[in-house]
Amino acid sequence: MGLRNIRKFFWIIVPVIAIGGMFYPVLGLLMLPMMIALLVMSYFKARYWCANLCPRGSFLDFIIRPFSGFGKAPGFLNSQLFRYGFMILFLALFLYRITTAALEFRGWILLEKIGFVFASICLITTIVATILGFFYSPRTWCTFCPMGTLQTEIHKIKAK
Repeated sequence: MGLRNIRKFFWIIVPVIAIGGMFYPVLGLLMLPMMIALLVMSYFKARYWCANLCPRGSFLDFIIRPFSGFGKAPGFLNSQLFRYGFMILFLALFLYRITTAALEFRGWILLEKIGFVFASICLITTIVATILGFFYSPRTWCTFCPMGTLQTEIHKIKAK
């Protein structure tokens, strides 16, 4: 079974983390190795993760695509100012939430709190991606995804 066939099932990871993580927050920690893998991989192959391994991309391609209106997305979503501004805002919010969870440290509960941060961010961004996918093209989210933007920047380091 090749990567294309396996990729058809990567979408399952999204509801497991986004919905399952609301009931069992530790599931959100599954995002951590994926984020590390995509950041390391991006040094060598820019946005390879996005096109081939991203569970949200698989979700948008295989679950949302049949319901998409394929409308033209607003141009500002693809602008450099919006993409980088959104990435900075997203990362700042993420770091704030992780820091807040860490400051409330009480043993193993920390893993649940951090897992919940990842799971809730996955849920919120999936809702946004789904809404955009219904009204515009399925992968509209991907044009300004903070992780995709970050991958592009990491790959530029290698190019220098």
